[in-house]
Amino acid sequence: MIFGLIGCAILVATVHFQLKTEWRIDWPGGVL
Repeated sequence: MIFGLIGCAILVATVHFQLKTEWRIDWPGGVL
């Protein structure tokens, strides 16, 4: 359960970082 949550958090953080990096112009503040 705990490892599943950690894995999910890492996945979300990775996707969040990729989106913020790819669409830096759309969201300069990085709010999303």
